[in-house]
Amino acid sequence: MEPVLAACAALGKPAELIVYGHAPMMVSAQCITRTVKGCSSRPAVMMMKDRTGAMLPVKNHCVFCYNTIYNPSPTSLLGNEQLVRRLGVNRVRLSFTLEDGKETEALLEAFSNAFLHGEKVAAPYKEFTRGHFKRGVE
Repeated sequence: MEPVLAACAALGKPAELIVYGHAPMMVSAQCITRTVKGCSSRPAVMMMKDRTGAMLPVKNHCVFCYNTIYNPSPTSLLGNEQLVRRLGVNRVRLSFTLEDGKETEALLEAFSNAFLHGEKVAAPYKEFTRGHFKRGVE
């Protein structure tokens, strides 16, 4: 993570870190909805079972007839506010893709209380991943 932040600083570019969101795992070259159910011409989210039995959210993009398959567990850095601050990122972002209005409201409240007000908060979700946060990038 630090090499990326150093490169941003050297270029005078602000650094941003996604602290919540379902990461895209794959983009399909064809529409899964059209293949399975027939074309509805309406953007929607459906669930697809992988070979291990895990249910993966699939969002269709009708304008260009392709799908994005998302990680079913959101990446979350809730509880790592001090580490994020130490990195020196200029902005943090919550990336909403699969959440409804009620979930979005709960997430905004939890993350703003933690990151803006320094409060200890309970996560409004059960399962999550830290992604590559602890492993780093090169």
